[in-house]
Amino acid sequence: MTSLQQRRGGLAVVISFATFIGLGLSSGLLGLAWPRMRAEFGLPLDAVGTLLLLQTMGYIVSSFFSGRVTALFGHGVTFFVSALLMAGGLAGYFVAPDWMLVIVCGLFVGAGSGLLDAGLNNYIAAYYGPRQMNWLHACFGIGLTIGPRIMSELFLRGYSWRVGYILTAVVLVALGVVYLLSLKIWRNDVPQIAGAQPTRPASLGATLRLPLLWLSVALLFAYAGMEIGAGQWAFTLSTEGRGIAEAEAGWWVTIYWGAFTIGRILFGFLGERLKLVPALRVSMIGTVIGAFVWWLNPSDFTGFLGLALLGFAQAPLFPLLMLATSERLGAEHAANAIAFRLGALGPGGAF
Repeated sequence: MTSLQQRRGGLAVVISFATFIGLGLSSGLLGLAWPRMRAEFGLPLDAVGTLLLLQTMGYIVSSFFSGRVTALFGHGVTFFVSALLMAGGLAGYFVAPDWMLVIVCGLFVGAGSGLLDAGLNNYIAAYYGPRQMNWLHACFGIGLTIGPRIMSELFLRGYSWRVGYILTAVVLVALGVVYLLSLKIWRNDVPQIAGAQPTRPASLGATLRLPLLWLSVALLFAYAGMEIGAGQWAFTLSTEGRGIAEAEAGWWVTIYWGAFTIGRILFGFLGERLKLVPALRVSMIGTVIGAFVWWLNPSDFTGFLGLALLGFAQAPLFPLLMLATSERLGAEHAANAIAFRLGALGPGGAF
């Protein structure tokens, strides 16, 4: 590999990391924003499910076809359009005069995030290793950690929940400009395993016929329900269900995502030394223990410690499963399989 290729590869990784921070920012806002959103629009508590449903629909469709879209237009163009699509939806939240427009904008947010999420996961899994994959998802955790803090600080200063979304839209527009200026650095070849015959991307039907694909989809469905559900509802459960002050609950949501991020950074350093199955087993056990303590809640502090453990223990699950895609299913199925797996995240989180 030439020095120019190395520089381009390094720049692609940096841009990918920055994009996942932006994706995390967007995902981390709703948990704190929702109580004020529903008060402004006069909605019941469970109305957030409608917004999540529309986001999920956009996410599923776009992630499902992300492999084919990137094959047609290339990674750079796909990422550029996706960032602007997501930014447009977030800006729509800022200006929406009624709830109906908010949920329509959610469709665009979901579509843009689905293309970016699936495309960048596939790109890092194809051309890089465990360290970059874990750090990619650590960057998502950084965004998730920063998002609630931004919204909390805006509330303390008297700003509307809408301001958090327009600030995030500006970040996505900036990323779109970066993608436009860096179209030439993104690889579009199918990576080859040393000594193996060249492969071509498999058809959607061929990938769907793999039994192991459906097992992994079910696993990610359950994982998404745990991760997104805890992050989305921890603030509302703490303030409205357990009578905890907003400021304290906001900090613990930040700690949840912070523990999640620290876990992914740590596993980024250890990734190449870990064996897949033992690492997944330990992570799953820790996740169950953390969730049980958070649910049991013997005291506010102990319950929040369970929430922090839940965030930390979940950290390596998703990147390890994504990284193992080519090895378990074959390089020719990787792009489709990652798209299908990511498609399970939206329904899992909404459920």
